[in-house]
Formats: sequence, C-alpha cells, structure tokens
Amino acid sequence: MTDGAPRFLRLGHDLALLVWRGKGAPATRPVLRDETGAPPAPLSALALAGGEGGTRFVWALPSLVAQNATLALDTGGTTIALERFDAAAAPIADATLFDGLAPAARTRLVAALLSDWPRLFRLARAPTYLAAIRALLRAPDGAAGEARALVGTEGDAVIECALPPRFGAVRAATLVSRAGLVSLVPDTLPGERGPRRLLLPRPALAPGEAECLLALRGEGGFVLRRWREPRRVPGLRAWWEQTEGRDPGLRQALIAALSRRSPASRAACTEFQLRCPLTARAERGGGTLPAAEIQIALAGASGTLAAGWLRDPGGFLDDLEILSDSEAPVAFGTRLHRFAGKVAEPGGRAAPATGFLAFLPEVRGPLLQPRFLLRLGSGARRALTPPVQPFDGAARRAAALRAVAPQALDDRLMREALGPALADLQAEACAGVGAPIVKPIGRPVADPVATIIVPLYRVLDFLPFQIAAFASDPVIAGRCEIIYVLDSPDQADVAEHLLTGLNLVYGLPVTLAVMARNGGYALANNRAAALARAPVLALVNSDVVPVRPGWLEALAARLEDPAVVASGPKLLFEDDSIQHAGLYFAPDHRGRWLNHHYYKGMPRHYAPAGRERAVPGVTGACLVLRRRDFEAVGGFTQDYVIGDYEDSDLCLKLRRGGGEIRYVPSAELYHLERRSMNENADYTKGVAAFYNSWLHEGRWRADMEALMHGPFALAKAAAA
Repeated sequence: MTDGAPRFLRLGHDLALLVWRGKGAPATRPVLRDETGAPPAPLSALALAGGEGGTRFVWALPSLVAQNATLALDTGGTTIALERFDAAAAPIADATLFDGLAPAARTRLVAALLSDWPRLFRLARAPTYLAAIRALLRAPDGAAGEARALVGTEGDAVIECALPPRFGAVRAATLVSRAGLVSLVPDTLPGERGPRRLLLPRPALAPGEAECLLALRGEGGFVLRRWREPRRVPGLRAWWEQTEGRDPGLRQALIAALSRRSPASRAACTEFQLRCPLTARAERGGGTLPAAEIQIALAGASGTLAAGWLRDPGGFLDDLEILSDSEAPVAFGTRLHRFAGKVAEPGGRAAPATGFLAFLPEVRGPLLQPRFLLRLGSGARRALTPPVQPFDGAARRAAALRAVAPQALDDRLMREALGPALADLQAEACAGVGAPIVKPIGRPVADPVATIIVPLYRVLDFLPFQIAAFASDPVIAGRCEIIYVLDSPDQADVAEHLLTGLNLVYGLPVTLAVMARNGGYALANNRAAALARAPVLALVNSDVVPVRPGWLEALAARLEDPAVVASGPKLLFEDDSIQHAGLYFAPDHRGRWLNHHYYKGMPRHYAPAGRERAVPGVTGACLVLRRRDFEAVGGFTQDYVIGDYEDSDLCLKLRRGGGEIRYVPSAELYHLERRSMNENADYTKGVAAFYNSWLHEGRWRADMEALMHGPFALAKAAAA
C-alpha cells in the first residue's frame, strides 16, 4: 500500500511534520515509535482521506523531540526506519500538504493547524508558527476575499462576506494575526442569498497590523477572508435607521444571538428594541373577514407566552404561527387555548371576541416584539406584530398575570401555557433583584437570642401599633433583633422616616433592609434571614400585633424540644374571633388540595382551639423556627408568585425531615389579614392565587394526602 517514503516537513521553528502517503485503506493504522518502542510524546496523528482514494498520514511533534529521538514507522507488517529530523534541511510545509485531499480531510487538517496543534504544542502565539500558518493557508484558497463589519456592539460584530454556495453553516472561525491565533465562536445569521452574515466576537488586530486572516470552517470545507479593522462600525440603532429594506428576520436573529454573548450585548439589544421598535400590526378584517391581534408576547428562557384575541365569523382562519429566529413559521396547533373574551372597538364599545393563550418553546430570549403570522385556509399569511413588551422582570410577570381572565383558568391551560411561562418569569423577576440596602436605626442589640423578620409592602399603617407592642415586651426590647425588609423600595424614605421617629419614641432599635426592587414575599424574607444574627427566627407579618408580651418566649420555648421544628400562635381577627389555630389541608369541590385554618371564625376562647397540639403546619403570619433549620431547607421557596403558599410549603419541607410543628394557643396575636396583599394589583385578579395553588398541589399533593388521611384525619374532621 505504500506510495513513497515518509518525509519530514517543518512548520516554523517549533513543529515537525512527518507525512506518509498510502494507497487504499490500511489494514492497521501505522504507528510512529521511538527507540523505547512507544510513541513519542507529545504527538498528534491524523489519517486524511484522499480525493481519489488512498490515505495520507500526518504526525505532528515538537522539533526538539524529532531531532533527539530515533524514530521508526510501524505499518503493521513493516517497520520503516526514519532519518533524524534536521530542522535546517527539512523542507517547509507548503501547499502540497493539501494536494489530493478530500474536502472533509482538508477541513480536518485546517482544524488541526488552527486549533488542535496550537493548543497541544502551545504554539498559538509562536511567531514562526504563525508566519508559517499564514503562508500555508493562503495557498489552497488563493486570493482570499474580504470580510467587512456590518454592525457592532462593544464586544461583538456582524461580519458580512461571500461564501461558496454549498459551504453550509459556519462551524468555527479563527483569527490568524501576528499576535496569535484566536478562536471565535460564530453565530450564522439568516440569509441564503447574497453575502453571508456571521456574528463574531469583534476581531482585534495586533498593533501596527493592517489586516489579518479570518479562517472559516463549515460543512462544505473552509475559506479564508481578509479582515481589516474598520474606522467605524455602526451601532445597532444607526445600522437599523440607515439600512434600506430593513429585514426584521435578520434583526430578530441578531437580537437572539447577541443576547447570548454577554451582559453588555444583552443590554444593548434591550436598548435597541426600545429605541427602534417595530410597528405594531394587527389584522382588522371587517364583516366576515378574520381579525386578530397579539397583545402579549413575552419571550423568556423556556419559550414565548402569546396572548390576544381573534374573530373569524367566515371560517377563513387555519392557524396562528410564530416566526422563529431562523424565519421558519411554527404553528400554534393544539397549543392554542381559546376562551370567551371582549375587545375594545373604535368608540370604546366592547365587542365579543375569542381570547387565546399559547406557550411556544420554539422562540426564546430577550425579544420584546416576537413576530407572528395569521395563516388562512387559502395559504395566505398576514403579519402580526405585538406592541413593545415590558422588559422589567416584575412588569413582565404582571403582564402574564393579565393574559387570561380568572374565570377561563383550568388545569390544562395552566399546565400547558401559563404555568411554564410564569415559572420563567418568576425566576427572572427574582434573579434581577440585587442585594438590599441595610440601614440600622438605633443601637443594635449586641447578642440577640431571636431575630424578628417583618416584610413590608405598601401598607405601613400598622407599624406604630406593632412597634409599640414589641417595645412593651422586655425580652423583645432587650434581647431581640428586629429586621424590617421593605419590598416596595420607592417607599424607602417614608419607611425610614417612620421607623426613625418610632425609635425616638420607644427607643427600640430596628434594622431597615430595603430591597433593590420588588421581589415578593419569599425573596424578601430570605434576604432578611441572611442578615439575621440570632439562632431563632420569628417570621411575622406587618399586619400582626401581639395581644400581650411573652408570645415570642412561649413559641421559642417549644424549640427546646429537638423534635419540634416550628411553632405558631393563635391569631385573632379584630372582632376577637379566631383567624388561625393551626394549618391543615383539604380538597375543594374540584378535588384541589388547599390550605385551611383550624377553627377559623370561632370565638376566641373556643375550647378546642385552646389546646396546644401538633398540627400539619402554621401560617407564615407568625412562625418561629431555628435559623439553621430554615437554612437547611433553603428558606422560603421563591417560585410562588407575589406571595402565597410559601408558609405551607416551608412547613411541608420542614416536615419531610421528620420534625413536628406545634400550635401554641397561649401566644395570641391579632392579624389584620391580607391588608398588604390587597394592595398588590397583580394578585387581586385571582390568576396568581390559582397559579400558586396549582403549583403547591402539584408539588405537595402526596404529602398533604398522607398527613390528612393519617395522623391528622380526626383533627381535620373536628375542625370542619
């Protein structure tokens, strides 16, 4: 199978290549060995297919190794002794290295030259290797064309260049300059006709270098393109405003690709979309013609939530479609959930329409205006573009909660559409919340035995009553730390002023932690708990006021029993009826398991409510537990929206460790229930409540059934 003797080539001062051509496919792959019988190290071996049959073998090894070793080539039946490598006499690797290779083999050799060998032999910045590579790569492609920058951001640029028709997607790009070899991760942007566009990290030339080479590898081979540093690269806004025949598909693909690059590029994309919005488009067919509008289109990490309305009295509509980043239309199909709705017409009259909601995982990322199509039975399509969507996490979550009327909710719609979107948006809203600003008011307690954490949202009316009650309790006033965590940061000045004044009146030191932005009940409590210094946490709502001193001592005392993981008090309404005497679970008329309070509405001194006992859970309006237990279960679960079910979720997490939760009726507090919740417009519509109950049941149904059909079955019956 041999075709000529093996020969050494040199590639710069540092690398030796041994090349051997063979005919046909060898029975065994030849092996290069040194005098010990083992392959020299380091070593890289390639088997490259010829275009007309045969195989070319290439071994790369450091020049010093090749000069100092006695090498032989073991072909599986014959051993060929090799002359020592002589760097001065060996010819320089040239274009003949590529002669006769199949296209895929040429591409593989280029990959070795630009990526594998520089990494293995640490040659990415070796001057002689770089010079040799530049000379070698120019040969197989002839005169390289030019790549130019079309648009750029701080660290990335869209490169436009001509590529062969069957080049396919660009898989890798390498900048070859005097400064070194730099691998660039490309994104191929849509556009099959004309020059191809690639998003790359912005190439940087070495000082004093006029141009360099950009080596592109694709499915159909590799090409070289010259790159010159442009004097000026237009930014996104300038590019869009100055371009004739603006291409919204290229814009969408560019936004999607740029957003994956860096936080700076993602921010640039958001600003670009806000400054240069697409024109909103709806289909306003009259009479029997179809009409439709996309009002909400929230693209997140897992997909896009689309909502709007349509009318089709003539039966022309076939389906709705969303345009992906590659411009391929993706049908809504069975994912389109319809419900009765209304739409405002000119003049303000509300006309009947069909509302719809769908979750589409095919389009993701920070698009503020995903694009849609109305597909008719005739095959015609009409463009639908929503107005610019909110980009703030909390505002996006609020928009999703308004996407469907509460009466249209059911488990299927929640499972297939709204649930996945809200999970994304809730995580997004929490991730965007920075660390709170901490403001001590008064001299902090030196070594607190307990930390009271009180979340604040909008309603500050009860603070004077709560602080007065805290200040009258000697244990709280002298030995406890109090942290108020403000989840409505626009009220920071008002809250600080109020708490400072109350400190002057009562001398009670507190800490005000101001959230960077609204994050919800769970996140606010978790951030405050991270600031706590005491071993015991008392989680207390802002609308809870103790009846008398001693409540915290009574609840904390139950934690002296290692079997008890949490305790809670009796809570009263303003009229002295019972609001809470422990938490239990029961299914509603639809079979969904919900939270309930023992003896709610009964008189304060109702005898069964006066008995201390173990309960399935206690409300987060006043819940006492060890800080280490709170931290061990990860604190409050943060995927419930706005604030609900986090307390029962926490109790069920604590219970999974085998702990007991105690109801302590000797501790009594008033609870002016949900005053702060009622201030949150995103909650009062009922969608968040449905979502939270659906999420809670899906996570804990088995545990709730086991509890209520087991140890607490009789207690549930008594409470009913």
